[in-house]
Formats: sequence, C-alpha cells, structure tokens
Amino acid sequence: MANPIHALYPPQEARLAFGRTLTLWLERGGWSHDIPLRWGKAADFPAVADSTFNKLQRGKIEQPYPVTFIQLGLMNARLAAGDYGPIEDQALKERIARQKPITHEDGDLWVATDFFAHFIGEEQAPAWARQRPLPTEQEATEASNQASEQFRSLAGGHELSLPQAWHGLAAHVASMRPRPLTGDELEVLRTVLSGWHLWSPQQLQALVDVEGVMRAELALSSWAKALEQGPASEPPEPPDTIGAKAKEVPGRAKAAGTTATKPATKAKPQARSKPKPEATAQSKVSQSSTPSIS
Repeated sequence: MANPIHALYPPQEARLAFGRTLTLWLERGGWSHDIPLRWGKAADFPAVADSTFNKLQRGKIEQPYPVTFIQLGLMNARLAAGDYGPIEDQALKERIARQKPITHEDGDLWVATDFFAHFIGEEQAPAWARQRPLPTEQEATEASNQASEQFRSLAGGHELSLPQAWHGLAAHVASMRPRPLTGDELEVLRTVLSGWHLWSPQQLQALVDVEGVMRAELALSSWAKALEQGPASEPPEPPDTIGAKAKEVPGRAKAAGTTATKPATKAKPQARSKPKPEATAQSKVSQSSTPSIS
C-alpha cells in the first residue's frame, strides 16, 4: 500500500501548473488531447495515452511513470525536427505540423528532464504559458474605445453604415479558420463596438491568446484587409439605396401605354416638408443614445 505522504510530492500546485502548460500547448497548436497518441500510432513511436494526457492536464496523476516524460521529450524533439513520420492521414499531418515545440528562452529544446522538472515545480513554465497579470479597468476601457473607434473608422472609410459594417465583420469572422472568437465573444464585441458596453478586465484577459495576440483586434485587422481587397468583400447596399437606383430606370408604365401622372401622384407624400418636429425629436433621441449597429 502506497504511503499517503507520497501524495504531497510534488505539491498539487506544481501538478496543476504542469497541467496548465500542457493545456495551453494543445491550444497553441489547435490540438486535442488525443493527437499525441494518434500521432504515435500513425508514425510508430511511443506516445502518451490520451487518457493519461487528459489526467495530467487536470493534475489528477500524483506519480506519473518515468516513461511519460520520455514520451513527451520524444514528441517535442520530433516537432522541432519536423519529423512527422509516415502519416497517411493528411488532415492529421497538417494538424501536427501546426504545433510548435516547447523551448527555453534561449531557444534550447525541452527534453524529458525538463518536463519532469516542470512537473515537480523546479522548472518554470514557458513564457507563453505563464499567468498574465489581470488588465486594469483603465486598460480595459482604453481597449474597448480603441476597438470601437477602429470599427467606426473602417465603416466610414469604406462608406458603410454601421449595420452594414457589423454584418460584414460578423460574416468575415465566421469565415475565418480557425475562428478567432466564439459566438458569445462575438456578441460582446458587438456591444463594445456599439459603445453600449466596455470589456471588463476579465473579458479582456480572456481575449488574449497564448501568443499574446488580442483576438478581437486580430478579427478587426483581418476584416480591414478583406475590405481593402475590393467591392467583392463588402456587404450589399441597403434596401433604400437599391430602391432609389431602381427609380432611375425608365418606367414600364409608359411602355404599356399608361400615363406618367399616376406615379407622380403617389410620390406627393415624399415632397412634404412639414414633419420637421418629428425629425427634430428623432435627432434629440439620437444625441442621447448610441446608434445601433445591429
């Protein structure tokens, strides 16, 4: 029977820190926890079982077998060398190729003993896997205002209404692979760009990926590049503009032998200039509330 005191070494904090590094490593390459084992089977080298990898991520293994760290070191060395092996599954090979090896700050590759040292708390996590400080309220406010200003500037620069611009941005984000934002994050972004909401420090921190890239900023920059590529990337014109252009086409009524006075009679209500108070009231409302982009 195992001595209960052995469960205290390494401390749980070290196990969880190791698990966090493994989890962020997977996210960094767009992997799931079964990829190492699938790769090992396809290329015929010893790899960590998916169940073991998952437990390590959650700090649920008190005393891993030494071979576990050797397997992690072997996989890291193969990533660094680009030695993917004879993999027939092209989709799997492409996913493997997206991953980056873990290195020290001086560029030296992590080997089995480095993984073990990190597991027992004697080796610090790589820089990209370390906990970042929570942004301040001021930083979150500045990031929100900057995103809103960038969005409105792009809309104005390409002669898009705010609703047009939003639908164009949302469609572009949906087409990106991998998608930079989840559905919930995209909805929060909509309220931020409208000026109705400011990111909280926690929301802003969650938007920064393991490489330090702010994903909402990435989405806006990618959309800006798409707009620069030309009209094919822009959303269609609004219905009222399309309707106005349709009026410029010679009417079919003349071709059918009808008089041109009937369309003129229907157009009379548009010539009224009385409803100025309504327009004034609407302008007052627009001054006291932020226009919708939805």
